[in-house]
Amino acid sequence: MGKKRIFISDVHIGKGKAEKNSGNYPYEWDWLSKGEKENFTMFLRYLRKGYNEVKEIVFLGDIFDNWVVPFDIYPPTIEEIIIAQKNQTLMDELKKLSEALPVFFVPGNHDMGATANVMKKHFPKIIYCAEQYVSGRLIAEHGHRYALFNAPAFFSENYFGLPIGYFISRIEATRKGLTNQENRNYHTYVDDFLEMFGSATLPQCVFEAVLEEAGLSEDIIFKVKMKNGQKNEVAAKHVKEKYKNICKDWPSRIVSSQRAIMAELDC
Repeated sequence: MGKKRIFISDVHIGKGKAEKNSGNYPYEWDWLSKGEKENFTMFLRYLRKGYNEVKEIVFLGDIFDNWVVPFDIYPPTIEEIIIAQKNQTLMDELKKLSEALPVFFVPGNHDMGATANVMKKHFPKIIYCAEQYVSGRLIAEHGHRYALFNAPAFFSENYFGLPIGYFISRIEATRKGLTNQENRNYHTYVDDFLEMFGSATLPQCVFEAVLEEAGLSEDIIFKVKMKNGQKNEVAAKHVKEKYKNICKDWPSRIVSSQRAIMAELDC
């Protein structure tokens, strides 16, 4: 039987609330739970030691996550996630895997700060791919650059080079940390979408609906940490205004704006 190529994405390894400076949040907000992390560590160990049909492994984005953090806490850098004590067993296994097998890494939107330099410093054997993994006629990527709210913010006004999806993720993490709830209250969205028949745009309506669902006001201040560790702050009401025209500004040479909206709905 021929060797297999393994694709892995959306693990979302975060730093979580177990560290210092986690605010007054009763619940964990990381997407990757403690149990899931342990399972993933064992899976990587199995790929390295117990499964002899692997040709190469491709990590296809959002392996790390410094978006899903409550709005009033400065998020960790990707490097801070990698060196966090709670992640060391998993990071050690990832490094061993890259030393035993060809491992490729393509960054996604939630780990866009995982630069070539950061990855080389901590995982020198991992092969870094800036946008796509390419092997012959096969091309693979995370896909966020085709999604309206999560594409790299190069085509419209933005804060700190971040897409609006970053700020939405921060709101969702706040709600999770406060209530441990992840379910959708669709009546909130219907109410806000009706505002589109007035002067509000789709991004503004979605952003407002997410805020309302989390019980937050437009006066909250997002604490943002850049790739280089620099700290910034921005109010939610300014985010809502800044990103209002991303539908109109979307570069159609990539995909149509309608298709980019559908990508956010996984259609």
